[in-house]
Amino acid sequence: MNKSRRISFLFLVIFLITLSILIFYLIKTTAKHEAINTVKEFYREEQKGNFGTSYDLFHSSMHQHFTKDQYIQKRAHVFMQDFGTKSFDFTIGDVVHLKEWSYNKEESPIKDVYQISISLTFHSVFGVFSLEQDVYVAKQKNEWRILWEYE
Repeated sequence: MNKSRRISFLFLVIFLITLSILIFYLIKTTAKHEAINTVKEFYREEQKGNFGTSYDLFHSSMHQHFTKDQYIQKRAHVFMQDFGTKSFDFTIGDVVHLKEWSYNKEESPIKDVYQISISLTFHSVFGVFSLEQDVYVAKQKNEWRILWEYE
């Protein structure tokens, strides 16, 4: 192999490695943003009182904890009656990628999960207060879905 072919080959290898790293980074970045967008959609629906729509964004594992009707009734009761508020503000904090995660010790781990810290701020008859919660987001049937921890 002459010198110019070696240099061309070397540039090709460097280009392919760089391209592979870039594609990997873009896929991971896109997944992270899709997970964050799912959390935003969930809490925007909750802000509007559309608890049925937010329930539909739950992972199927969450449906074992309450039916859609139970969720709508309990969520509306807690927010509107117990807290004395009609809505809340939310902020998204840290986002951490987890190779696997389980919402309790009895369940098999779910792979490729994002742990997203959420802060909900309520303006209620009891004053302003905040709740902090880690929300977990995993893909199910090519859609990002919400999970909560139960341990």
